[in-house]
Amino acid sequence: MNPALQHTASRLLPLLVGGLVLVGCEPMAPDMIALQQLNQAGYSLSVPEFHRAASQGDLTAIDQFIICGTQVDVPEFHDNLIFTALRKAIRNGHEAAVTLLIERGAQLHAADGDPAEPLLSLAVASGNENLVRLLLHHPDCPLTPLPPLLLIAARMGQVGIIEALLERESDLPLDPAVLVTADHGQLAALDFLLQHKANPHTSDPTTHRTPLMLAAAKGHRALVNLLLHAQADRFQADSNGLLAADLAHQAGHSEIAQLLWQPLNSRERELGTLPPPFDLPNPRYWEHAAQSPQPTAPATVPPVLGQPRTLWPIHLATVGYHAPFITPPPPRQRFQLETVRPRQIPLHLLLIDDYEAHFEDLERPGDTLLVTRGIAIGKDTYLLESFRYSTPELPLPDWLPYLAMARSIPTTRLHPFLPGAPSRFGPLCAVIRILPTDEIYEVHVGDTFRLTNATAPFKVTQITPRSITLSDSLGSFQIPLKPTQ
Repeated sequence: MNPALQHTASRLLPLLVGGLVLVGCEPMAPDMIALQQLNQAGYSLSVPEFHRAASQGDLTAIDQFIICGTQVDVPEFHDNLIFTALRKAIRNGHEAAVTLLIERGAQLHAADGDPAEPLLSLAVASGNENLVRLLLHHPDCPLTPLPPLLLIAARMGQVGIIEALLERESDLPLDPAVLVTADHGQLAALDFLLQHKANPHTSDPTTHRTPLMLAAAKGHRALVNLLLHAQADRFQADSNGLLAADLAHQAGHSEIAQLLWQPLNSRERELGTLPPPFDLPNPRYWEHAAQSPQPTAPATVPPVLGQPRTLWPIHLATVGYHAPFITPPPPRQRFQLETVRPRQIPLHLLLIDDYEAHFEDLERPGDTLLVTRGIAIGKDTYLLESFRYSTPELPLPDWLPYLAMARSIPTTRLHPFLPGAPSRFGPLCAVIRILPTDEIYEVHVGDTFRLTNATAPFKVTQITPRSITLSDSLGSFQIPLKPTQ
């Protein structure tokens, strides 16, 4: 053949063949194209591979499997449990894949094949806040108790997920989550919970350890600072009689132990007295209660600690005296919440000698009780168990020469008593200031009182870790905790 013709034929042959293909063959079907693309991406057309694409959040592959005819809820079986692609996408936190599968008809009930791990639990454990919110607001998502999920989010420090759970169920118990965040060093989550009225004074019902104890034992210095800022009590004991400073010392966190062994501040030296013994809410008792002589600090309090400030109870009293030339604010604006803390055990340790402890019974101010070890005190509700002095294993700071440990007879819980300081445990009480005076009172739920020159009484109806609720003739109103300077 002529070389020139041979060259022309070699150039035209591919074009002629391509033309024949286009004319004589139909286009490739979509499922075949999808299958080809799956093969190119390293997938084979099988149920395990479809689930693998969902586990990896591969949106393109998921769509290609469905185009090839894969049923969106096709299951895999493991140990008699059913697993779908949707479940695996949720477990791995792939929000976009979950959205795509649901759009393609995947059923949440079909994916909820393991009672031990509900879908919401998987979503929370994945740490994807948007995925959690998606399931929380999806009408077909199986109902799941939220308190266990809150603990999972608290352990992981997922503030956004905690917030989402609280938006769905505002009355979730926060105290267990506070303990979890303190134990796992989750600063932001702990701060969020405290800002949402969680109780910094809560304790584990078995070990009696508080958030401060858990943070100190684990060496979480930032959390210790946060809890002290929230006025957590340094002087509560766990079930073994150990304080937060002791636990930090035993774990080798000497700086935290020294921080917790600082001398008592003025707030920690405050002594609150109990309400007067009036049983009936009769207004004629108010003036009587207001005029009752205030107990003075016992002279036996060690001078180095300073004189504690006595808070007068507000129960059934007229409060808020002011000079006639001062125009007070409206009644509801005359309250300032200073702090919220556990109620005081009505026993005040004065001193310890070789054989006995000297207590003041705050239900009868001025009466001194001399108690030896093994003797019940405080209406026979506390048993003086031991005295504690500084040892190398459990050192006490120089300013604290001794402690007295008393056990509650009803609860068997140990309570430490320091000289010159109140021991606090139990229901919350509040310290309020009456404006524009400098009067400060300790109040409990149920207290009823009246402001000077005001006819309507006020009643304390609720105390939370960050607020107090009062009621008057107009209804209820809330006073938030004053920000700590």
